[in-house]
Amino acid sequence: MGAGKHRDKKRLGDAIHAPSINILLAGTIVLIIILSTTLVSMFDNVAIGDSFYWTLCSITSATCILGQDFYYLPTVRVFTVINGAAFIIIISFLAANIVDRLGRLDLRGNTLKRKLEDLKDHFIICGYGRVGEKISSVMRSNGVPFVVVDKDPETVKELAELGGLTVEGNVLDPRVLERAGIKRARGLIAVLNTDSDNISLVLTANDINPDILIGARADSEAAIRRLHRAGAEIVVLPEIVGGLQLAKEVLELEEVETHDLVSRKKFSAGN
Repeated sequence: MGAGKHRDKKRLGDAIHAPSINILLAGTIVLIIILSTTLVSMFDNVAIGDSFYWTLCSITSATCILGQDFYYLPTVRVFTVINGAAFIIIISFLAANIVDRLGRLDLRGNTLKRKLEDLKDHFIICGYGRVGEKISSVMRSNGVPFVVVDKDPETVKELAELGGLTVEGNVLDPRVLERAGIKRARGLIAVLNTDSDNISLVLTANDINPDILIGARADSEAAIRRLHRAGAEIVVLPEIVGGLQLAKEVLELEEVETHDLVSRKKFSAGN
């Protein structure tokens, strides 16, 4: 199952289970408001509008402009206690929720930072489109350590929730690559959307760590030589790979010519 399907399942699970306690709390508050408004109006012979107004004031601990005798009515005195307790519960829940969220955010940030600092001999996947997702899936299934760098906050969040190591930011910024541990990395894979971005990325990565193995995707054959000259050892054209594989399957061939699938840099005086 691909990472995209995992994300869909997790989003569905969150949509079902995460808000359940919030819904329960909201439902309880609405029930108290209805009961308080109805019973005070019914038993103390108070106008429904005044009863509703007082109920909201008592639950939110706001000051109500009502006659002094109103507060001595029997049902009002009962619901003063109930609504006051509801106010305390609401405030306590909101405070606990805020503290929990801040704690999780801080813990997640510190944990991620420690994991990235301890990471070495890993691969850095730059860009999490369809190609980047497939690459990470293969590495994950083979137990190869890697970190994904992407500038889309939603993508980074989804990957982090799946337990993946991620860095959010513009991968063309050297500081972002350093956060991903490029100086300790075994390799970098450039799968950004354009040839120009991939070339810029390869140049930057090669400048920071000249010994790193760099693989890159190309959208055109003209970009292959430029990527090699920038420092990429391996360059792949996904369209050519897909086309040859499709032809192989359609014609039921056991093998096809593969010399055009991957371009490897030739280390010679001419390069």
